[in-house]
Amino acid sequence: MSQQSEWRFCQKCQTMFFDGFPDKGLCAAGGGHLAEGFNFNLTYDIAESTSAQAAWRFCAKCHVMFYDGFADKGQCMGGGGHEAQGFNFTLPYDVAEGANAQGSWHYCRFR
Repeated sequence: MSQQSEWRFCQKCQTMFFDGFPDKGLCAAGGGHLAEGFNFNLTYDIAESTSAQAAWRFCAKCHVMFYDGFADKGQCMGGGGHEAQGFNFTLPYDVAEGANAQGSWHYCRFR
């Protein structure tokens, strides 16, 4: 199973962003994203299942994780819609809290 690390929670805008570049992207709260909490390892390029949804992508303009399953790509801080780049992540949902899992992540309908 392939995974990518360096996915973090931004304490300013409360999104998940990729923290693996010196450039911290474009935060909705201004400036770059500011990492807090866990370093998430996210699974990519595996089939969708009854407990995991595919089509989650990295935005090349703002560095956030966004759902790429709709024609409308949401509102990117870099202007226009998000721009998918890199891996196709498959994210689990309805995850129980545990030592290695954090629950309560949700899709944002703000578009």
